[in-house]
Order: sequence, then C-alpha cells, then structure tokens
Amino acid sequence: VWELARIDETFRSFLRYLALAATFLSICAVAQHKGWDYHNIPTLILMSMILVLLALAIWPSLARMHQVPRIAAAVLVMALLFQGVIVTLPMWFTSSLRTRSNLRGQPFPRTAAELAKGRSFLAIAAWGFDIVLPTVSLINAQWSSRTMDQWMVPGIVGLSLGKPAERKRAEEIRQLWTRQVEEDLERYRPAVVAVRTADDRYAFELRRSFDILQLLMRDEGFRRAWAPYHQARVIKDWVFYTRSAGG
Repeated sequence: VWELARIDETFRSFLRYLALAATFLSICAVAQHKGWDYHNIPTLILMSMILVLLALAIWPSLARMHQVPRIAAAVLVMALLFQGVIVTLPMWFTSSLRTRSNLRGQPFPRTAAELAKGRSFLAIAAWGFDIVLPTVSLINAQWSSRTMDQWMVPGIVGLSLGKPAERKRAEEIRQLWTRQVEEDLERYRPAVVAVRTADDRYAFELRRSFDILQLLMRDEGFRRAWAPYHQARVIKDWVFYTRSAGG
C-alpha cells in the first residue's frame, strides 16, 4: 500500500526500514523453534507501529482521489488494516483482560493465596508456568526457587527415549535437576508447593498422564526432603501441598 500511495519519500523509507526490521525479528522468532507468543513481541510492536503510521500517511492521499476510486481504496485499506490488527494485536487484547481482580479470581491464584498467606511458595512443573510467577507477585509471597528447573524435564524425557548414550545423559541431567529441587526444598522450606498435573503430552516428548513427582521420587534425597509435605488442595491442572508444622 505505501509503495503505491502518494506519500513523502522520507516517510516511505522509514516504513520500509520498519518493515525490514519486523521481518528480521519475525525470522529470528521462527528460527528459535519455540513458538511461544512472547518471542513475537518485538515483531508485534513494530507491525502495530507500521499499521498506525501507514493509516495516517495515506489518508490525505485518499482524500484527493475521486469519489469512486476513493471509496474503493478506503475499503481496501480498511480491510488490510483490519486483517493486520487481527494478525498482530491479539496478544494486547488478551493481556488487557488480565487485570488484578480477574487474576485473583482464577483458581490457581485464589488457592495459592489461601494456602500461602504471604509465606514462601514453590511450583514444580514440566510446563505451564504462565500463571505461577504473576501469582507469586500478586499474593506477595516469596518465590522459593533459584532456577526455572522445569525446562530440563522435557529434555530429560526426550533423551531417555533415545540411544544408550542419550539415556545416560538423561539420567545425569535428571539427577542434577532433582538435586536442585531437593536443595530448594531444604534451603527455602517453602510453606506451599504446587505440582502441575495437567496432561502435557503435547509438549515435547511427554507421555500421556506424565507425573513429574514420580520422576523426582526416584532419588532418596528428594523423598526425604518431600516427606514433610502433604496434599492440601486439588484444582484443575494443579495439586497443592503444604508443609507440616515442624517439618
């Protein structure tokens, strides 16, 4: 549209550079092989800027056209802009709905607030940390972990299905990850631990009804550190455990 419209050449070059940057950032996001929305945030911001600036730039050109071409061009431009909004802005519409009150009303934050009561909090998951960290800030609890250790789990499971050398490597990483979780439990003594139980088989190589606790329970050290905890609440996709008094 901006190549065909009568707009200032400097402004046209600026739009070209923005489009080039958006394309480059989009390629970077694809090259990471992740597929998560936040990898596209830089692209979304630039594309949103392009849409707004383009609309402002071509509107005077439309006003100078004869009536029929102007109507046709306006319809075309509005259709393109509407399509661009649908493609590039869904994240902003979704995030705008996640107000503090809405977040508090969801099952996970509400349950965490009731059980933690401002004390230390830990989550164990192979997937699905999107709700955990906002919750920790929202309920004013202490995040009791040094690392986002759940990212190791899909790699452990995937390697364990491979050749002998890969299975050996999987066991080495599993032991490292287990020690980290065990040390977190002993060092921070979190009052509440949330364990994700959702069916995450779509993520990497996780099988149906994957149980992350069973993977941890292979080690005696973790079983010892986990002994003070008992199941306190079950909600969709999560089970909450609380630490026994004096444990």
